[in-house]
Amino acid sequence: MNILINPVALAAAPQWVIDLLSGGSVYTIAQELWNFVMGIAYTLMGKNVTSFTTPAINAIAQALGLGGNIGAWDYIKNTAFPLFMSMGAVFLNMFTLIGFCRQASNLKEGITMEAWIELFIKLVIANILMTNCLDIMQEFTGFAITTTKVLLPKGVPTVIGGDYDAGFRLAMLMLAPIYLIISGVCSITVLIEILGRFLNLFMLMAVAPLALSTLAGGRGLENSAIAWFKSFLTNALQIIIIALVMQLCAGLNASLTGMCNTGLLASWFDGAVAVILSLIFMPFMATAVKSSDNFLKRAFDLR
Repeated sequence: MNILINPVALAAAPQWVIDLLSGGSVYTIAQELWNFVMGIAYTLMGKNVTSFTTPAINAIAQALGLGGNIGAWDYIKNTAFPLFMSMGAVFLNMFTLIGFCRQASNLKEGITMEAWIELFIKLVIANILMTNCLDIMQEFTGFAITTTKVLLPKGVPTVIGGDYDAGFRLAMLMLAPIYLIISGVCSITVLIEILGRFLNLFMLMAVAPLALSTLAGGRGLENSAIAWFKSFLTNALQIIIIALVMQLCAGLNASLTGMCNTGLLASWFDGAVAVILSLIFMPFMATAVKSSDNFLKRAFDLR
C-alpha cells in the first residue's frame, strides 16, 4: 500500500516539525552544545592557576554553615604546599647527607675541593628554589596565559555554516544523530584536556619542594628534580600549543570548505560538504588537542 503525503498538510505543519525532519533542530542542538562547552574551555584557557580561589559566599549561606568548598589555589597555597615544604626541608638535609657520604666514599675519583664546591652550590640552589618556587611557578604559568591570549582565536571555532540548502538537509537527515554525538564528545574531550592540565599543575605545585630537594643529593638523585621540571614545563606550556592547535584547525577547516565548494554542482550541495567536513574537523581538533603534550615532549625533548 502506497502512503501519499499531502503537500498542503506538510506546508501547514509547524516549523519545528519541518526542522526536525530536515535535521535543522538536531543541528541547532549540536551547535549550541558545541558553543557552550567550547565557551567554557575558552574561558579556562585565559585563566591562570591563581584564578581558582575560594568563591565568596553570602551572609545567609555563612549563617547556615554552608561555607562551600575551598578553591583549588587556596588549598594548594595554604594547606598542601606548606605541608610538602616542611617535608622537603627534612628531605633536603637527608639528601645533602647522602650526597656527602657518596662523595666521601668515592675512592675512584677521590675527594677534591671541586666536588665539595659542586655539592655546596647544589645545596644553595635547591634551598633558593624551594623557598621561591611558588612565585617562580606563577611567573611561568602567567607567561603561558599571556601568550595564549595572543594566539587564541577571537571566538569559538565554527564547525559548519548555516547554509540550509538541499545538500545540508539531505546530509543532516542521514547524519543528524552522529553529528550531535560527535559534537558533544569532541567538545567535552577538549574541555577535559584543559581541566586535566590545571589538575596536573596544581599537583606539580604541591609536590615541588619534595622534587627540588633531590638536587642536593648530587648525580642520580637529582634526576627526580629534572623530571619534575620537565613535567611542569610541559603542563605550563601545553595551553599555548592548544591555542595554536585551535587556531590552525579552524583555518584548515575554512580552507578545506572553500576548496571543496567549487563548481556549479558543488554550490547546490555545499551544505552537505560542510556537514561532512565538520564531522572530520571536530574529531581531528579534539585529537590534536589531546596530543598537544606529546608534541611538546617530542619537539623539546621533555620526556
